Amino acid sequence: MLRFRRIEIENFVVSQIREIGKDSEVVAGTIRQTRMESEKRSRELESERAILEKELARYNSDLRKLVGLVAANPLAADRMADVQERIRVAEQRVTAVREELMALGRELVDEKEAVQALALFDPVWDVLSPREQARVIQLLVERVDYDGAKGTVAITFHPTGIRSLVDEMKRRETA
Repeated sequence: MLRFRRIEIENFVVSQIREIGKDSEVVAGTIRQTRMESEKRSRELESERAILEKELARYNSDLRKLVGLVAANPLAADRMADVQERIRVAEQRVTAVREELMALGRELVDEKEAVQALALFDPVWDVLSPREQARVIQLLVERVDYDGAKGTVAITFHPTGIRSLVDEMKRRETA
């Protein structure tokens, strides 16, 4: 029984993706939603980057003060090592945040491209192997929630999923 429901849910998810590609208003709404999610994530990352940069400035200031104290106070060396480690961790996170911000900018999709990719979804889907189908769904779908009591299914798409689908469809066209 559980397997049957899983198959029904899988079929529902695929049918919803097919329907998105057939309705230009749904595509436009999906693109708007994707952009809003990307913009929200960008604001979160910008905020985190600003906080990290302030922390780095403070850590570097602490480090400069500790350098002068090391000769007179052996405990300053331990504190200095701790501050250097904090700087290393913060710099790594700043780099990760910058990379994610750049990726978000690259992954924004043009509505025309999305319409084309989603229109190709249906004919391409039928010729894909089960493994390739699973990969396409993983590109698009972040989460599927099933409420057995209500008999409802909610699909959450990856914010960058449509961009990934567009890129995948372009690769298939040139292959």
